[in-house]
Amino acid sequence: MSLSAVLFDVKGVIIDDQEIQQELIADILLRENLRPETDDFQNFCVGKSDRQALRDVLKSRGRIVTADYLDKLSQEKTTAYLQKLSQLENLPLYSGFLEFLTKLQEQEVVIGLVTGTSQQETEFILRKLAIANFFSILITADNPEIVSQAVDLEPNYYEIALKIINQQFAHLNLQPQECLVIESTYPKITAAQQLGMQVVGISHQYPLHMLQRKTGWTVDYLADIDIDRINQVLNQQQLTQQS
Repeated sequence: MSLSAVLFDVKGVIIDDQEIQQELIADILLRENLRPETDDFQNFCVGKSDRQALRDVLKSRGRIVTADYLDKLSQEKTTAYLQKLSQLENLPLYSGFLEFLTKLQEQEVVIGLVTGTSQQETEFILRKLAIANFFSILITADNPEIVSQAVDLEPNYYEIALKIINQQFAHLNLQPQECLVIESTYPKITAAQQLGMQVVGISHQYPLHMLQRKTGWTVDYLADIDIDRINQVLNQQQLTQQS
């Protein structure tokens, strides 16, 4: 068995934008006449879509809002986020991302972005970096299937990604264990593991020793991910199971 697909998140894996995110969440709370706390982002937003994060942080203050109002706040945050990125000469990328993406393309696997980030933000980042052609699939918070399920709880983005990959690349008959997910947050790591996907936890959000409690594959940097080594281990595991 070897990997047939590698799936990335955007924020926390490709883009190091936590300071921007914290500032935007604080701005929204102030406009809502609520006092921001320094740990709001870590407690309520990490690993969640904007919509889910805003709902949870407002709920923590006793504020329950309608779906339409959440949509309004999410769009305001997206607009502000894009304005901030537009002012930057270079996007705040995590070290080694572009080099890793180039090496990954040589593996001849399906490369996908699976993210709670909005379509607008994701496409802006892809255009700014000129890397849209690297990705065969794009699953964002605005995907129709995501939107239809995101009523009370976030749907499993990776389950939807697997379904869409098998629709677009039916010849692969892709199985969850043939997918490698690169994630930095506990909720997304858990979501991929629940499906039986391989997961590399990257220490962009949490220290490495904490990630090691969540998944067997952990790295500090994208450059540390060795796809050939992962395939070797997976093949050995398969042989062991068959013997």
